[in-house]
Amino acid sequence: MIRSVSRLGALAVGALALAALIPGAGASASTSPTQVGPHQVFAGEINGQTINAQVKVACPVAATHGRALPGQTIEVTSSPVTASNFGRTGSRATEIVASLTPASAGESLVFTTYNAPQPFPTNINVPCGGTSVIPFIPVPGSKTAKPATVTVTYDNVATTTP
Repeated sequence: MIRSVSRLGALAVGALALAALIPGAGASASTSPTQVGPHQVFAGEINGQTINAQVKVACPVAATHGRALPGQTIEVTSSPVTASNFGRTGSRATEIVASLTPASAGESLVFTTYNAPQPFPTNINVPCGGTSVIPFIPVPGSKTAKPATVTVTYDNVATTTP
């Protein structure tokens, strides 16, 4: 009996060692950075959430806008996409643009890879409270492309004097 357990243990250790030598065998493909390309399904994530994300903001007293605190992330993920607010890259997209402010302000982040978080920008004005929807738009667009969206609640966690 002890001999059988030892053989099984040796087989398990050998399998783990072999998996470590084969690229991708020990890691999940869903968490590896992969290129954005046509005919893919994706979701936007803010601080690891595809829905009801929260962004912590520091705002001066009585201000309506402030800055996001450091240490927060934004990304696009390709798998597994279980969110109902998912997007599709369509027939042409090679990047996904997250529009962080109204289009007139032009503040956005460009993603060319999935599962590669970027810091949420701390140098742009964001609301001190309330909710908004951040679209993740496939570029270039096509008839079969569909943006993903993430609803964000802005939470003023610090108040500073002007």
